[in-house]
Amino acid sequence: MADIIMTTTNLPENIVRVNLKGILNGTTTEEFEENITKLFDGNIFRLIFDMSELTMITSSGIGALIKIIATCKEHHGNIVIVQPQRSVEESSTIFGLFNFVPLAKDINEAVRTILSPPRK
Repeated sequence: MADIIMTTTNLPENIVRVNLKGILNGTTTEEFEENITKLFDGNIFRLIFDMSELTMITSSGIGALIKIIATCKEHHGNIVIVQPQRSVEESSTIFGLFNFVPLAKDINEAVRTILSPPRK
């Protein structure tokens, strides 16, 4: 069984919701990055990561997300994280992820955030 399951949903304004289920760690990061690269190849650089079913994230997963943020910003896009489980939110806070990416309480807030002008 896979440790990470990723499904995507196309939203208006060239935004893709990425639902993550399972664990994002050193074992699953490569597969995760490959799937995100496919979105980049499709010219998608506005991503909402729904982490409501992600049970764990390690420093490898945080590192992958930071690289994804950089690529999105290079292409005038961005990412927003929505509904992380408590353990994922705690790990992300410890590793400083929320210094680089906004956190939204639901998909509607995430869409509004991603469409608003970038923070300076």
